[in-house]
Amino acid sequence: MTFLWNGEQIQEVALLLAIADYKRPTPQRLPSMEYLAFLAGMTKEEAEVTLYRLYKKNWLTFTPQVDGRIEINYSGFHQEIESYMDSHP
Repeated sequence: MTFLWNGEQIQEVALLLAIADYKRPTPQRLPSMEYLAFLAGMTKEEAEVTLYRLYKKNWLTFTPQVDGRIEINYSGFHQEIESYMDSHP
């Protein structure tokens, strides 16, 4: 896949897939950064940097919780996809 995306973009896709994979209709609890990093195949530090890049693109927002878990809303990513689809019928 490296011929399609550069290293940072691959990390963004991997983390978005990890976040989406964790989302459940009735989640037992929120994910930790460590777990999302594990699912995405990166270190916690790489996942944090990638999460912040996605935040800077307005693709998601996140709220760290007291227990070390993280609440993530990726509606900005959905809006980006919808906008693209609307402009490319």
